[in-house]
Amino acid sequence: MCRRLFSFLLFFAILFSISNAQPVVMGRVFDADKGISLPGVHIKYASNRGVLSDNKGEFRFMPAKGSAKIVFTFVGYGTLVKELDVHDNDTVYLAIGLKEDVTNINEVVISAGRFSDLDQAKLRDASVVVIGDFFDAMQGRFDPRRDMSILR
Repeated sequence: MCRRLFSFLLFFAILFSISNAQPVVMGRVFDADKGISLPGVHIKYASNRGVLSDNKGEFRFMPAKGSAKIVFTFVGYGTLVKELDVHDNDTVYLAIGLKEDVTNINEVVISAGRFSDLDQAKLRDASVVVIGDFFDAMQGRFDPRRDMSILR
């Protein structure tokens, strides 16, 4: 009797685990030109779900069954969108190469002083953020509403 009950429970445990198996997506993100790993790449796979690549550029997540839109973003690199159709027990490995996307900035001015210390002629075509007191900001006493002004 005990053996029959154990077999019955084992059968349903296996059946339950097979029916609830989720797909797994894993892979590595790297620089497409240099081949080096990119740690910290944001990988979004649902409207409110995402992961970051680790220090080796590797990632792993379990999306919902069906169609999945995966978005790879990293500062200084172009965004890559990959669409997958995943089913139960699927294990998908992705090798993602991101290309650098360099945008030139005309001029950036950083000042620890006040606005009056800056050369007004240089500010004509630049966007500048002026921070009230650099040392207060470094010690965590920085209030953006009080200490910051954006000039155009």
